[in-house]
Amino acid sequence: HRWKNRRCSSSSSSNNSNSTTEESSLPSSSSSSSSFHYTHHPYGLFPRPQDPSDTGPLLFSINNRRRRISHGAGSVGISSSSGSTGNNNNNNYAFSFRSPLSLFKNAGRLLGQAIIEGRTLDIDISPALLEHFGEGRIQEDHLHYVDPVLHKSLSKLFRLARAVKHYKAITFMERLRLEAGEGRGGRRRRRQRRQRRGAAAAAAAASFEKLFTIDGCTVEDLCLSFVAPVGSKQGIELAARGSDIAVTVQNLESYLQKVYSYILSSSVRRQIDAMKAGFQEVCSTEAFSVLDLTERAQLISGEDGKGIRSWDFSSECLRNNIVCAQGYTLGSPSIQNLIEILGRMDAATRRGFIQYLTGCPRLPAGQLAALRPKITVVRVPWSTSNPSVLPLASTCTNSLKLPDYPTKVQ
Repeated sequence: HRWKNRRCSSSSSSNNSNSTTEESSLPSSSSSSSSFHYTHHPYGLFPRPQDPSDTGPLLFSINNRRRRISHGAGSVGISSSSGSTGNNNNNNYAFSFRSPLSLFKNAGRLLGQAIIEGRTLDIDISPALLEHFGEGRIQEDHLHYVDPVLHKSLSKLFRLARAVKHYKAITFMERLRLEAGEGRGGRRRRRQRRQRRGAAAAAAAASFEKLFTIDGCTVEDLCLSFVAPVGSKQGIELAARGSDIAVTVQNLESYLQKVYSYILSSSVRRQIDAMKAGFQEVCSTEAFSVLDLTERAQLISGEDGKGIRSWDFSSECLRNNIVCAQGYTLGSPSIQNLIEILGRMDAATRRGFIQYLTGCPRLPAGQLAALRPKITVVRVPWSTSNPSVLPLASTCTNSLKLPDYPTKVQ
């Protein structure tokens, strides 16, 4: 249930957020010499930005992803530029390159199929990505889920740009008021008013750049240009000859709009469109867009029992959502002991128990009451001939085959 990190454009986070991305490697099997890398992000998965001006296909590394397919009686093998594998009976081969966009499309199918079947996936999707499955409105707060460090820096610029906008609105209204007052009085008085207004405007323009600062620095002191703060080492220009356009107080708002649009929309447009295309093959985005971001995330990922919304494992809740079978009742000593033990578990142990029972360490939105099928505890006879018998779980039916232990310790 996790997206595989292919070390390419299908990575889930931007280059600037690598400090908050954790990767873990699963041990490779005996039949494979390669290990698998899985990408985790504390705020959910989001595609890596790509240059929107690059019209070429997104491809994996040639050495790692080039497949040589034999047209003869040989088997399919994987080859690099310097060697080959597989049975080679002739020299006629076709090279195919699997695009990461196909994986994004498959990921969209996975999300749609999980929603249709009511399954909970053990993945976290960034709210910035889920927004594109609805109206797709770009909001500056969504950058917090993609790159928190960059969001913190741009938030200061955003507040400054908003203050500049309000300042311009106030000065504009003041200018209208002064122009309306020039119609009154004699010619000499009107000329004096225009002279005073012109002198005041010149003085304001001279000090305008110094009125708005960030931590004591003006916008010009930051030496910014219309270049994306993420992406390739050379940077992606946000406008024609953007590297030659300095960011000032006057064009700060335009610069921020282009940065937010680049990171949250244009640089990930192809990946998101591929995901939406796969999603729409299974599920309707129009129906999905009715939900807000929190509801969309809970519908896909359920509840992990962390943070403020901890799972309700109280005695009353467990009694209402446990089905007893094959001789067990809610009054059975083993069931009472089980409920007491589950109620004393910490959050991590409860997640482990739910994963053992259902195959996923998360509960759907609504927690135990929404779990389908409900938890079923099946009685298994216990005997002194086999006192160390352990419980068994059937994840397809959420069933726990619990031996009828004589004591709670056992």
